[in-house]
Amino acid sequence: ATMDEDALEALRREAEMEMRRKAPRELDGTDLSAKRRKTFDAQDGGGDDGDGATEADESLERYEYAAPDAIVRGLGCVGFVVTCSFQREKSATREATEMLRPRLPATPLAFGAAAKGLRLNPVKMPGRGFVLIRMSERPDPDGAKGRDDSDHHPSDDDRTRATVAAEVLGVVTRTVADVRAGRCPAPRFVEKMTPVTVTCAFDGEAVDAGAVAALAASGFDAKGRDVSFAVSYHNRFKTQGDPTGKA
Repeated sequence: ATMDEDALEALRREAEMEMRRKAPRELDGTDLSAKRRKTFDAQDGGGDDGDGATEADESLERYEYAAPDAIVRGLGCVGFVVTCSFQREKSATREATEMLRPRLPATPLAFGAAAKGLRLNPVKMPGRGFVLIRMSERPDPDGAKGRDDSDHHPSDDDRTRATVAAEVLGVVTRTVADVRAGRCPAPRFVEKMTPVTVTCAFDGEAVDAGAVAALAASGFDAKGRDVSFAVSYHNRFKTQGDPTGKA
């Protein structure tokens, strides 16, 4: 016996209430994947004519759950670190993403990078009071299928990554300026927002490569040169007693 349409629809609604999301009406889920994506006008990033807006994707991307891999693999990720109160991570993620979206640069970027636009992906982090939002080039599904790997060079990926990384500071600068000027509502949950041009594993070789990549994002080619750097940090918890640990 087959289930009638009314009973099937009632079952779908019950499933949607349980899952707290829309259930597909087609077996292959094509009705959901074809859903229209919201768009906004991306800013030109400070052009004089003010007429450089382009249509960009506004829909919230999926969380990246492989956080350790995304952060320490190769040159890690480019994006934004956001701090917030404990147990306010979801609210801060939504708020920060809504602040950053309209201030993404117009694409394509230099050297034809991000031809399909930029995307913001929240990275699922294990800690509290800390949010990482990754900014990356939106992939071209047609180009990926038709690309001849024999013509693809790793240096192209390095240049694209450096080009995208060079934009994060401008995005944060425009966001802060708009908040101060009243063009963007003051955040309720976001406490601090910091641009990130590179992340890496905690070992000497990875840190050296990360320093070179950070310089590349600032427009300085440090390959083949000796690079020195300093590491600073701030403990958000005050040390009890003598800071030297002797007391």
